[in-house]
Formats: sequence, C-alpha cells, structure tokens
Amino acid sequence: MPEKNKAAAPTGDEAPCKIQKCEEEVQADIPDEALMAEVQSLLMGADLAGITVGQLRARLEGNLGLSAGTLAARKFRRRISFLVHREVLKKSQRSEECEKIAEELLRLDLPMPVRQMLIDSLHHSVSMADGTELHPHQVRLLSIARDALLEGQNQLDMAQQQCKDGLLAAEAELRKQDQAGAAARSDAFAANEVASRATAAFNETEAEVADMQKDLESATQRAKDAVEESGRLQGERRRVGQVSLELGRLAQGTWSSEEEWWECFALLQQHMLDTGAESSLLTAATVSLKKRPAERSDFDAMAVDGVTGFLQDQLAAADQHLTLRPQKEMEAEAAVLGVQALLSATCQRKEQQAQALQQAVASQEAAAATCAALETALPSVVAEVERQRQQEVCLETRHRSLNEALELVAAWILGSAIPGREAVAAVLPAAALGHAESQGDHVGSLATALGESQCTQQKVSGLAG
Repeated sequence: MPEKNKAAAPTGDEAPCKIQKCEEEVQADIPDEALMAEVQSLLMGADLAGITVGQLRARLEGNLGLSAGTLAARKFRRRISFLVHREVLKKSQRSEECEKIAEELLRLDLPMPVRQMLIDSLHHSVSMADGTELHPHQVRLLSIARDALLEGQNQLDMAQQQCKDGLLAAEAELRKQDQAGAAARSDAFAANEVASRATAAFNETEAEVADMQKDLESATQRAKDAVEESGRLQGERRRVGQVSLELGRLAQGTWSSEEEWWECFALLQQHMLDTGAESSLLTAATVSLKKRPAERSDFDAMAVDGVTGFLQDQLAAADQHLTLRPQKEMEAEAAVLGVQALLSATCQRKEQQAQALQQAVASQEAAAATCAALETALPSVVAEVERQRQQEVCLETRHRSLNEALELVAAWILGSAIPGREAVAAVLPAAALGHAESQGDHVGSLATALGESQCTQQKVSGLAG
C-alpha cells in the first residue's frame, strides 16, 4: 500500500539551505483565500502547458507582494500544490463555454466567497443527465449567475462612461497644452526677436559711445592746443616787444657803455637769427647800430629803419594772431562741450538700451522656461490620453466578452441553446497530490494525471487539512 501523503521533499533545483532560510524568515501565514484567488486568477483562461510551477510561484509572489523565494518554503509548496491541483481539476470539469463565463465571473467586483460560489457551481448548473434540457434548479442557478453578470455589465457601463469622460478631459487638456505650447513658442520667438534687436541696438550704441569718447579726447586735445598756441603767441609778442625796446635804445644811441651795447645788440641779433631775417640786413644793422645817430650816414639810417620795420611787421603780425585767438579758443571749447553733450545723451541712451536689453533677456528666459515646462509636462498629458484610450479599448473588449457570456447564459436559460458537453470530472490521484512538483514541471501535466488513477474525495480533503 503506498505511503499516504508524505511531506514533499525539496526539489532538485531548490537548495535545502534556501528552503530552510525561507521557512525561518516567513513567520506570518498567508490566508488560503488570498492564495486561492491568485491561483485561480492566474490559471483561469491560461494555457496550462505553457506555465511551469516555478513561473506560477514567482507570479504569486509578485501579485502578493512577497520577496522572491518566499513561497519556496515547504508549508507553502504543499498548499500551493493542493490549490493548483484543485484548480486544474475544476478547469478540467468546465467546457470552453463555461470557462469563458467563469473568466467573466472572476473579473466581477464581488466578495470572494460569492464569486467563488458562482464559479464553482457553474459546471453543475449546465450538467444535464439526460442531455436534453436543464433542470429548473439549474436554471435558477444560471439566473443568479446572469444577474451577477448584469450587475457587472452595469458597472462596466459606468466605468466606460467614466473612461469616456476621462478621455474627453485628457484630450481637452492635451489640446489646451498644445495651444499653450504654440502660444509659448510664439512668445519665445517674439522674445528672441526683441532680444536680438535690443542686443544689436545696444552694441551699436556702445560702439557710438566708444567713437564719441575718442572724439572727445581729440576735441579736448585741440582745445588744449589752442590755449597753448595762444600762450605761445603771447610769449612771442612779448619777446618781439622786448627786442623792439632794445632796438630803440640802439637806434637812439642811448647806451652808456660798450658792454651795454653788446647786451642790446646780442638780443637783437639772436632774435633776427631766430626769425629768419636776411643776412644782409643783419650785417648792415650790425655796422649801422654801432654808430651814434649823428655819426650815421644815409645808408646807416636806411639800415636802422629796415630793422625797425622788420620788428614792427612782426609786432603787427603777432597782434593780428592774438586778436583771432579768443575766437579759436572759443570754437575749440565749444567743440568739446558739443561732443560732451552728445556723449552724455548717447550714454543715457545706452543705459536705457541696457535696461531694455536686460528686460528682453529676462522675457526671453521666461519664455524659454515656459516652453521647457510645457514640453516637460506634455509627455505626461500624452501618456494620460494614451492610457485613457487603451483603457477604453480594454473596456470595450471586456464589454464584448461580457456580452457574449450573457448571451450564452441567456440562451441556456431560455432553452434556445444546449450547453456543450462537459469533460468527465475525474478525481485527482492521491499520489499526484502527495508529490511536490519541481519548478520545471508544467502545470498542464497535472491535467493529464487526472485520468490516470482513481481516489476518493476524502483523500483530497485530507490533504487540504
């Protein structure tokens, strides 16, 4: 007689140390209802041949928010094994049509015991002993399932309406964002244009200020030169006047000694040499001025008169130049004042343009920041619209599937259609229940084991405990 319900040993790909660690870490128990609901949700409508026990366990851990390897503990492996076997057994008892209805019942927002009652009783509601028609009690059970599906349909209708409203709101927000983005880009373009013009105007004015500063330096230098020229001419006039006085003493013969004569004549001679007098005139003056007035001949008198006229011409020219100097100085000073006034006005304009440029740059940065903020927010709005559209498609798909399930149930209740043949409800072999599957085993292999041997339901119930 085979051993009854031995504890499952660790599988080949699960290290004993890992199992022991999981058993030590997991202290809190997980309710059977939560495990059963998740197992049923994962296996409902799934291809059992494509799911391994390890994959199922990993999905359960993810859905229940458990860390990886938590359900590898021995006590959880046995519970999961039992629940998987039971769900595979139930799945084998349902036809394709019943499976479709069960999937819709599983999606309903109902208390778990109520939902489980409807799903578990479904295959009993459509099993016909004589194969001709349903029993009235079966019809009532189907009516209960139909009412539940109708409630789900009403909830789905409300969800669809909410989804449509949400989609309209999201699309309106997207249009608003698009319009705001277009306006922001237009404002940014205009701000860039204003900033570009302000920059060009400021640079041009700055160049004007630099040129005017050079002009002011030149005008100031000219005014300084004019004043210096006036001083030079005045000094020259004084020197000519002094030389004229010395010439008068020589011409009148009033020197008292030869030394005094040489002092006067040296000053006259140097002046005539400096001013470019003719050498003949200087030679004649040297001879004529050496004599006293009474001793001079007519030639000597002519030489003295020539030197006197030469100095008088220089005095007249100096006086004429000095007469024009105030006007020259005034013109030079006026030029300086004019350049200063123009420079002051230009500098003031430069300050105004600098403020305008600063404001334009601030507006440019603000417009760029607004564009960047809108561009940053746009993907989330687009994602929300896409999410609402996908949700709408998903709800429409669910609505069609739910309507198909309702049509099936309604046809069975009215008798216009006969439920498809159910699979023979084989009982799960005890040996299969007592064996802990390895992670690589496919869940579909459990369905094959259902018809290989017979055992009593009491054995199955005993394992559940």
